[in-house]
Amino acid sequence: MARKQTTARPATFAAPTGRRVSNTNLAAPTRDGPPGAFVLRNFWPGADTCLLRRGSKRHATLGDGSLPVVKLMTYANGNNQHLFAATADAIYDVTTVADPMVGLSPVVSGFANGAWSWEQMMTSGGDVFLVCVNGADDMQIFDGTHWWGIDDKNIDKLTFNTKTGTFIVGATLTGATSGAHGTIVRVVGSGATGTIYVRGVTGGPFQAAETITGAGGGSAKADGAEQPYLIGITAGGTTPIATDQLAYVWSYQKRLFFIQKDSLKVWYLPIDQIGGAANVLQLGGEVPLGGALLFGSAWSLESSGSGGLSEQCAIVTTKGEVAVYAGNNPAGATSWQKVGTYRIGDPLGADAWIKAGGDLVIATTIGFIPLSQAVNRDMAVLAPAAVSYPIEPDWSRATMSMAFGWSCLTWTERQMVIVAPPPPSSGDPIFWVANARTGAWGEYTNWAAHCLGTFGGRLFFGTSDGQVIEANTGGSDQGAPYTGQIMPLYDTRRSSAAKKYPLQAKVTTRGPYKQARPSVSMMFDYSEKLPAVPSAVMVDAATLWGTAVWGDATWGADRVREVASHWSSVGGEGYAMTPLVQVTSGSDIPIDVEVIQVDLTYDLAGIVT
Repeated sequence: MARKQTTARPATFAAPTGRRVSNTNLAAPTRDGPPGAFVLRNFWPGADTCLLRRGSKRHATLGDGSLPVVKLMTYANGNNQHLFAATADAIYDVTTVADPMVGLSPVVSGFANGAWSWEQMMTSGGDVFLVCVNGADDMQIFDGTHWWGIDDKNIDKLTFNTKTGTFIVGATLTGATSGAHGTIVRVVGSGATGTIYVRGVTGGPFQAAETITGAGGGSAKADGAEQPYLIGITAGGTTPIATDQLAYVWSYQKRLFFIQKDSLKVWYLPIDQIGGAANVLQLGGEVPLGGALLFGSAWSLESSGSGGLSEQCAIVTTKGEVAVYAGNNPAGATSWQKVGTYRIGDPLGADAWIKAGGDLVIATTIGFIPLSQAVNRDMAVLAPAAVSYPIEPDWSRATMSMAFGWSCLTWTERQMVIVAPPPPSSGDPIFWVANARTGAWGEYTNWAAHCLGTFGGRLFFGTSDGQVIEANTGGSDQGAPYTGQIMPLYDTRRSSAAKKYPLQAKVTTRGPYKQARPSVSMMFDYSEKLPAVPSAVMVDAATLWGTAVWGDATWGADRVREVASHWSSVGGEGYAMTPLVQVTSGSDIPIDVEVIQVDLTYDLAGIVT
């Protein structure tokens, strides 16, 4: 039966800057606040438009590429800045890479795993160190120039002159007069003068002008007694501890705290020190559910007894309990008090949390939970308070298949929060992004991130094949195209019993390139089956609005953003409808197209009776 001819009706679907929404009734979605999306893929939900994400490119290759990149770490002390990447057995400096396709050599290797926890710390002398532990190997410390393995023995430095021969790292250094001896760990200086770093000196000190010899070769005159450089970590009480048992590190009140692996024990050092006597804090009686400690952090509340912010120490277990303490010295009865123990759901990894202001937001089996919400709510009613509540069904499905090893990060420069579950063995990886200013969620595809990191205002992630990838750069994913998709929530146009017949659709966009025109088609009746993606938009300088000069199209240059509208015919029929906007990027240059809204005309059939 032919439908009765009617006057075409207009409809407008604004860009879904509100967020990707999967926890709403399909037939009666919530309309409060900015518009939401049924699909928001590879578009960044800005405050005013939805912007197609940029691509990714290889930044570095670690070794032969046979091992996953499992950790990214940064060191920053003034202009001395480094980005490090770790595999299961080595650490690499990937700060500046000459050729990303050529495998790098490690700066330190021979490790049992790459699950490093790291913290930058300034000591009382003003020196800045990167402190790293993994629960299997000796603590590693980077001093801005060299990496050092730290156990319970001190590392001293001894300057020398009139050297002959070559001192061998690992050999014993002995003073001919003093009888002092220790193990050589590093020699700096290739000429007649230099510095020897010696671990575990006994029988000392070395004496000025005495002959020092290495068991494997080398001889010189000592300038004087050895001087302390790095202090080993020893137990401050009767309970023993070794640095290869420390699995997590964080700083609180100018003090380093460590979690002993597979335990409910925390160790802490003196203020402003990275070595010395470590004392133990037993939490076995403070967390009723048991399990093991997973991570810790400073946590600030909005009030304190003296007014202003109150910084406290939060320690999280694998069972989803958070023990919170106030004070600055765990050894003092009056300077360390238990604040409370709170439930948050089982955490999804030692890196599955972010700081949001003073608050902690933790990825758990029940959602992305702000710790501040757990203080006043029972865990049974925490889910609606989760930051991830708009994507609750997606989150739940992901936790069922990938229950641990998640990574979370705040990219401060872009106000972007990232949640990356571990890549699955098959299927597409999940890479969720959220606008830190608006709370809007979206998802990015093709980025299989095993770990996350930022450096110099840029975003990086590690892959399973030994690559460090820089994200959100260029217009393709390492030469491969990717497609952005926007599908607003379905709409019955207040007439769910009448069929709609779309006629024409107009996509309004903003961007620097004339030919970056998204395609538009119509979806009906809550279908999730999307049509084929369009071919890639290929752009160059000649397609810039208002110019054909290459210098105006280079990365980082100011480019004119023009608003454009394009009408096209659409078809189909259904009771509920929504437009699907798609654009594929595949060039070296990012096309940076923003979707503002979709307007369409449609016929409305009579109500079925």
